[in-house]
Amino acid sequence: MSGGGGGGGEDRISILPDGVIGEIVTRLPTADAVRVQVLSRRWRHIWISCPLNLDLGSPNYYTDYKRVVSGILAAHPGPCRRLKVDWPYDDGESYNHWLQSPALVGLQELGIEPEYSSLWLDKKTLPRGDNTRALPERALFQFAPTLRLLRIGYHTFPSVGAVAALRLPHLELISFCCVDISEATLHWMLAACPVLRTLVLDGCTGFATVRINSPTITSFAISPADSSITNDYDPYFLDYDYENPTVRVTTWQVIIEDAPLLEKLVLCRRSAAVESFQLLVVSAPRIRVLGSLSFSIPKLEIGGTVFQPTVRRVNRVGPDDVIMEKRLLMQAVMLATTLRTVKILALEDADSIDVVSDYLKCFPCLEKLYISNVKS
Repeated sequence: MSGGGGGGGEDRISILPDGVIGEIVTRLPTADAVRVQVLSRRWRHIWISCPLNLDLGSPNYYTDYKRVVSGILAAHPGPCRRLKVDWPYDDGESYNHWLQSPALVGLQELGIEPEYSSLWLDKKTLPRGDNTRALPERALFQFAPTLRLLRIGYHTFPSVGAVAALRLPHLELISFCCVDISEATLHWMLAACPVLRTLVLDGCTGFATVRINSPTITSFAISPADSSITNDYDPYFLDYDYENPTVRVTTWQVIIEDAPLLEKLVLCRRSAAVESFQLLVVSAPRIRVLGSLSFSIPKLEIGGTVFQPTVRRVNRVGPDDVIMEKRLLMQAVMLATTLRTVKILALEDADSIDVVSDYLKCFPCLEKLYISNVKS
């Protein structure tokens, strides 16, 4: 661009309307968005007026946290495109006040989660007790008309009666990490999202069965919460009463009844085994990515093909000879049809050629195969 003084050529970008340039700038990483001000004088006022991306981080990292956040929201005219707020430990008043700021009108992406929560399902189940906070209902309704992405971590979701009127016409991604939500509320939530494309349920509790009926969903990932408390607790929850744990409903069955566009089905585990967990795929004719399959999933059925943990004799190659041993392995116990649409498959606990070859019979059109050996 010529406006920067050294690029040469015609500056075509700067003739775009401010609204278009603002959309470009707001999608850049923050450091890059600041740098574009030196490219053209025409761009210098864009930074202060473009849609805001606000990641509030953890209040423990800043001495003037409340003052800084309140100052940003008061100074920016809006709109705010993305907002991520950390889980408030003891300051719910400021938390609710920020969510109601006029600068957040038109918000598209909302994340309410602690700094250490993860979208990619790599955390142990954390006990609940008093360690989850009630999700503010007003925030959901306030942002519902424009929201495209919603990430919630370590909160208790409102009851179905409280969100019965909720409609999320533009929401494309839902990611819940260690959220306590009832079965009725979850299914009501899914029904309220007519353009939902991605659903992630990571260690959530409160529902026993998940039913997927969606003409738009393309990606679904689930990591069932463990039904028991493990010793791998998180140091943030040292005050949890392990001698009297709160019993929570955990997921034991996922039924994908009708998902014509589903392409990616990801199963993750939080421990070596999840008791009684079953996954039934009735109709999902486009699945391209599947995994990870392991004996920690007691039953997986896809279009009549049934996989279950089975005790098998396998050959294990030792340093000096081949040893025959019994192993608990995931195996197709009923093969109704080959799954030709699957192109990418991930396996766990498949460290035998015999086991891998059995899988290849079920998925004859694979292009990529990932194998990992996860110890119990």
